[in-house]
Amino acid sequence: MLQSCRNVPEIEKGYEKVIENMQDLLELFLSVVVLNKKE
Repeated sequence: MLQSCRNVPEIEKGYEKVIENMQDLLELFLSVVVLNKKE
């Protein structure tokens, strides 16, 4: 029980990194879509 409580911050950090990566991918995808529409 104590171990799982201690691991929570690490899990939250992992989720933050995943969310940041997803935001980067979304921005990249949107920029590509915008570039394709301009052509």
